[in-house]
Amino acid sequence: MRFAWNCVKCLFYLIKDIFFIDVDMTSQYNGTRWIRRIA
Repeated sequence: MRFAWNCVKCLFYLIKDIFFIDVDMTSQYNGTRWIRRIA
């Protein structure tokens, strides 16, 4: 159950990252950091 929740959060940050790439390129770097921290 906890693993599934981590996957959801991972997907959320990945999607959020994709949407903010146009606004700020550093968001992509922050997104990967979040994913690595969760995984």
